[in-house]
Amino acid sequence: MSDQKDAIVGRLMRESKEAEADLLSLTAEATRFGITLEEIGKRLQSEPEFVVFHAQETSVRYSSPNLEKPTYNAGDISGEHVLTLTHGIRSAMDRVSGLRDEARRLGF
Repeated sequence: MSDQKDAIVGRLMRESKEAEADLLSLTAEATRFGITLEEIGKRLQSEPEFVVFHAQETSVRYSSPNLEKPTYNAGDISGEHVLTLTHGIRSAMDRVSGLRDEARRLGF
């Protein structure tokens, strides 16, 4: 019985560590995504002519390295990316919570 309990504890610890690392990675990605959206939103409000995406044809007046204005990837603001990211975060949170509940039930 002790070997079985040790195996279960080991599995829980390993899975918990992996699930928490996944959650941390996803929340860091969400933070980066939010910063990009905020930056684009502010630029759209103040100087929309300088919101330029990679591979978008535009005059050098609006997109030039000398302007020190960033260019964005269309994927940086993709709604599909938001859906995937937020779903992944919720799934990871549920997994971490479930593993914590299982550990509590086992007395850890």
